[in-house]
Amino acid sequence: MGNLEIRAAVAADKYAVLKFCKDTWDWGDYIELVWDDWLSDPDGKLVVGLYDNVPVAVVHICLMPTGEGWVEGMRISLKHREKGIAAHLSRYCLDQMSGAGIRVARYMTASSNTPIHIIGEKQGYRQCGSCYVLWSPLQEGEPHNLIKLQPDSIDQLWTYIEKSDVYKTGAGLYSVGWVYKELNKDTLKYHLDRGDVYALAGQDPLDGFAIVVTSWLHQGPVIGYVDGENRQAMETLVSRLRFLDMNAEVIVDRRLDANFPTLDWMKQLYLNAGYTPYYDEPFLLYALNL
Repeated sequence: MGNLEIRAAVAADKYAVLKFCKDTWDWGDYIELVWDDWLSDPDGKLVVGLYDNVPVAVVHICLMPTGEGWVEGMRISLKHREKGIAAHLSRYCLDQMSGAGIRVARYMTASSNTPIHIIGEKQGYRQCGSCYVLWSPLQEGEPHNLIKLQPDSIDQLWTYIEKSDVYKTGAGLYSVGWVYKELNKDTLKYHLDRGDVYALAGQDPLDGFAIVVTSWLHQGPVIGYVDGENRQAMETLVSRLRFLDMNAEVIVDRRLDANFPTLDWMKQLYLNAGYTPYYDEPFLLYALNL
């Protein structure tokens, strides 16, 4: 790859990285919101690619204690694209994850991002799922008739989840912000213990329930998983969740995201409840067992 250098990021790289990230999308990029957190992340690695000691690429690797790895935020300077940098960064990430004892690596990308699909598949990744991302502004007022499910509901919920079409379509994963990880009985217990699992008061929890977390983007709560037997109850639930106001002191963009498998009936459910698609296309999830 010539004089491309790949190394751990340092604080002094920030200006150059944010400069080439500022035009990623029409509205800019979220990298500036997460740079400091990613740089100091004890469970991750922030990596840069450099030409002549100048950063021209960046990527973050999330190393989870569950043995799951997540690759995110890969950006290449416009002037240095189509030089094979993304492939080298991706390989570097795989080597780092393998060396850290990670058992499965994953990433998410837009369905139209064909170059990243090709790079991943050449390195052994395979598509494991797909998802929609919708959002709604957080609403003023109280989230009436919502309850937090208690830890003693775990057996009832897990028995339902592991047989659910939503769970199977989602490849057994759920979203923690823009990071996907395994949903199992242990992670369900974790969220029940934290008070992250919501249902409608006065109804059977299996009519509709949702895991709601706070995104690392600090924009507000995120519905990472929703499921249930009663679609009308689920629609009511996700509508009322728009009134949640979690961690208000750190929210910079008052909105609620919803990430879910590409089930058309579930997308319609969210649309009926007042949500808007984040993009017109779904996102694809890729995985590689290491």
